[in-house]
Amino acid sequence: MRAHGSPRPAAAAVHAERRAKVRERVDAAVREREEAERRRAHERERAAREAEERAEREAAVEPIRVEGNAFFRRGEYAEAIDAYTRALELAPDDAGCLSNRAAARLKVGDAEAALEDASAALRSDPDHDKARRRRAQARVELGDLRGALGDLEALHSRLPLNAKVAADLADVRRSVAHADGETLAEMDRHDEERAAIAESREAAWEAKREAGLRAHRQRAMSARASRTAVKPR
Repeated sequence: MRAHGSPRPAAAAVHAERRAKVRERVDAAVREREEAERRRAHERERAAREAEERAEREAAVEPIRVEGNAFFRRGEYAEAIDAYTRALELAPDDAGCLSNRAAARLKVGDAEAALEDASAALRSDPDHDKARRRRAQARVELGDLRGALGDLEALHSRLPLNAKVAADLADVRRSVAHADGETLAEMDRHDEERAAIAESREAAWEAKREAGLRAHRQRAMSARASRTAVKPR
């Protein structure tokens, strides 16, 4: 006869099964945390290794870049190109070396190769201003005035006080106007129209933002008034 108060066999089995499932979930959670920590440790190791390799590459590239710069200043452009090429063999995405090699290639009249180098530099560093100006120069030499105009307009928006960029932009705008049979006055008018459209859009956005802020303040004031009205005396 079963003792009074002892669990039934079926209930004991259910309880044991539940405990086993709980242990399984706990073990799975522990394994998941351990695996996540292993992944994080692996990522940290990989990042540290890449940083170390990058530092080593930069240390190896720097004296070669300095050598190339010295050749360039002396007007030895072929030697400068060779130095920058050796540096790029160690660091193919070095925007500075790509841009400098573009400048040297422009000096020897290889505008097509200069365009490739300047574009590669901008893919590596979209904010590399010298590379953008050199790409504009290469495009002018290759007859791509519209492409050069786009580069110089983008550069002028970043460097509005740079006199060289402003002069280059004015020259290319005159060339484009001449090629299109358009006067500079017409180009100025079109620029003013584009600026007016942009200003109108900005004003509309600002008005929408202000309206949203006013609506938000009104809702906040209404909510405070409602809370004050129902506040017990």
